[in-house]
Amino acid sequence: MTQDDDMKRKQQGRSPPFPFISLDRAIQRTQELHDYSKGHAIRVQTAMTAWKYNPKSSGGLQTVGALKGYGLIVDIGIGDEKKIQISDLAKRLFMSPPEEIRLRLLAEAALKPKLINEYWHLWGAHRPPDSECRWQLIDKRGFTEDAAAKFLSVYDATVSFSGLRDEDDAISDEETDFSEIFQTEGDEQTPAPSPRGPNQIVKGNEAQKFADFNTSNLRQAVFPLSEGDVTLVFPGNLSAEGYEELGEYLQIFLRKAKREVKADTSKLNPFD
Repeated sequence: MTQDDDMKRKQQGRSPPFPFISLDRAIQRTQELHDYSKGHAIRVQTAMTAWKYNPKSSGGLQTVGALKGYGLIVDIGIGDEKKIQISDLAKRLFMSPPEEIRLRLLAEAALKPKLINEYWHLWGAHRPPDSECRWQLIDKRGFTEDAAAKFLSVYDATVSFSGLRDEDDAISDEETDFSEIFQTEGDEQTPAPSPRGPNQIVKGNEAQKFADFNTSNLRQAVFPLSEGDVTLVFPGNLSAEGYEELGEYLQIFLRKAKREVKADTSKLNPFD
């Protein structure tokens, strides 16, 4: 959003758009929609019935906007045939994933709304006092007094519920892009070739070696480190969703390992 856009909104007495409900409430509404629709795509007017709103209610439309903002529902079709359906992100949340996966999904949803993402990177988990935040929102972004107070309420509740921490920014920036390690060719999932050719053993801290693993449908990826080789064994017929989940588990492992290393270092150097 440009400064000119902010100025126009301020002159017109309108605040920038943001979800009018917090993430925990949005997830509750998404669950209600899922239960009511039985997983099918339905019209917005029908969805409002699940939330006991009048089909033309502004609250119902705001609810739809909030759920879209958090990435919990998606549009299906166009024009008169346009419907809404819960997203893959919401479906994965409803599958009762392991706690660290759940927190990762919540963090992803929490930071999807543009304004929450923007001010998260500015304020973090421990934002400035209300008066300072209101001044930034009203003077710099054209919020009304009521909208500024509402945004702070939604921001605080969403950050708290999702478990976001200030260090999540740095962790996110350091996450490995697993799409560079694994590729998809048609319907078949295959490891990405090493710069020195497939299945060639690489010594030292150079590239990864990928090879078939015994006679079963397993593969292995060997990552040579200075401390020794790290071997990852995985099914050769992983789906795209399987590779995505594998990447998430590896990221969690790396986060935990990094925290343990930092903890050990702090014990050795308590005054650093």
